[in-house]
Amino acid sequence: RELGVVNDMPPHDWAQQYCLFNFNSFLTKGELISCIVKTKAENQNIMSKSLFAPHPTKTTKADEFEQMELQAIQQTAAYLKDTWLTSLKNSLRNGLKDVG
Repeated sequence: RELGVVNDMPPHDWAQQYCLFNFNSFLTKGELISCIVKTKAENQNIMSKSLFAPHPTKTTKADEFEQMELQAIQQTAAYLKDTWLTSLKNSLRNGLKDVG
């Protein structure tokens, strides 16, 4: 008897099992794949943004720089909370409204 070889394979309907898997898996639906792609694009957009204040072109005092950073962080937080989150929710809702 060879190692790693199954001699007595019970009868198995591979086509039926494949169909059952496809039926039960959302990863075979074009709508879900499209949502995953859109979500990835939204996340890439966030990653490309600068989360901190742009580098000043002139010498700034520490308190001025701190104020610029604080303002940039607040703007980024507002963008993520309002624009990005709303866009992501709408994208997912619209993309999945006709699924299952």
